[in-house]
Amino acid sequence: TLLLEADDWTEVAAPRMVEEPYVFCYLFGEREYVAKVKKQVRELTGMKVVSIPFVPRELSSDDEKIFDAGPSEFISLIKNASLVLTDSFHATAFYLMFQKQFFTILPGEHTNERIVDLLNMRTLSHRIVTDQTSLDTLGDTPIDYQSIPSYEPFISSSKKKKKKALRDE
Repeated sequence: TLLLEADDWTEVAAPRMVEEPYVFCYLFGEREYVAKVKKQVRELTGMKVVSIPFVPRELSSDDEKIFDAGPSEFISLIKNASLVLTDSFHATAFYLMFQKQFFTILPGEHTNERIVDLLNMRTLSHRIVTDQTSLDTLGDTPIDYQSIPSYEPFISSSKKKKKKALRDE
C-alpha cells in the first residue's frame, strides 16, 4: 500500500461518490464506545457520516451506507473525505497518504501494532481514540502534514530491501 504514492492510488480511485463534505467511517471492530465516538464526530463536524458497513452495529446506524464498494470506491471514499474514522490498518495507510484529518480506534486485535507503528512514524498516535477520549479538544487541532515527520525514509528502505531480495533470488 505505502510503496505506491498518492498519485498512483488516485489513478485507481473511483470518481467522487459523495458531493458534500463528509466523515468516512470504515470500522470492523465491535467496540462498545464506537457509537459514542461517531456521535461526537458528527457533532464536532456537523457533517454527514458515510460508511461501508461490516458489523451489525454499522448496519443499524443512521449513516449513509455504501454497500457495493470495491477497492476503487474504498480509495475514493478516503481520498475525498473531510475526516476518516477507522480501526483498519489499510484505511490508516490511505488517510495518511492522502493527508486526511482522522481519528483511529484500535481494533484490539493483531493489527494494533501495525497501526500504532505507522502513526508513531508520523508522530500522530495522539489521534488514537479510546472510550476515555474527548474529541472536543482533539478535534480543534487539525493535522498539519507539512510539520510532521515523513515516512519516506522507511518506504525507501523497504523498497531497497525488496529490490535486493529480488536480485538475490
